Amino acid sequence: ETDRAAAIRVASSLSKADKIQALAADHPGAVLVPVLAEEATGSNQLPAALAAVIYVATGLKVDHGIVQSVRAHRTGQGHLYRMAHRPKFEGGVTEGQEYIIVDDLAAMGGTLAELRHYIESRGGIVVDAVTLAAGRFGNVFGLTPETEAGLAERFGVNYLTELLERSDLYGGNWKYLSEGEGRELLKALPPDAGRDGASAGRGPRDRPLRGGAPRGDPGRDGHPLSLIHISEPTRPY
Repeated sequence: ETDRAAAIRVASSLSKADKIQALAADHPGAVLVPVLAEEATGSNQLPAALAAVIYVATGLKVDHGIVQSVRAHRTGQGHLYRMAHRPKFEGGVTEGQEYIIVDDLAAMGGTLAELRHYIESRGGIVVDAVTLAAGRFGNVFGLTPETEAGLAERFGVNYLTELLERSDLYGGNWKYLSEGEGRELLKALPPDAGRDGASAGRGPRDRPLRGGAPRGDPGRDGHPLSLIHISEPTRPY
């Protein structure tokens, strides 16, 4: 049995037909974009296999043209490492087209958020995401109002924007942070990081999450979406 055939068998056995049909009914014109990820252990076939299962059941088209251009190799790594080492994407996006991101697992949600920002900053519209399983906060696609307010109150918008620009995350648009990433920043950064005129990455106790010059267009404001798990989600931690 080939890796692809095995992945399709697994995705088919785990997915729920009623959830797949509900997804298509909600977004009949959307295009599926599987996360084509490479990790240290090899190519992950499950996202493409899951997209294929959805296509066969619903007829929703699959776009394989948006691909990962920078490999993150984050399997088995901690939360801060996963935030600092990001997958990057390339490929054409159709302006005004609705997209549904497809992945096997939403751990912290960073990969989904990174691909969402890539698509929306180029004029596409991400209307949903589907996974087979989720981590502790992976079932929230975007920041909850509580976490968003906590970040703004503790650090300030200017600090968060500059921190993400210097870290080459989301073009500086901090509202694209996933819920898991937002909570990790609340734990990892000193409480006074954005106070007393301190600039991101320049205070005595602060460094950028990852070096890199600011680039990119912030695009649309991030906004929470309901992350749909088309199997009964398992929680690895």
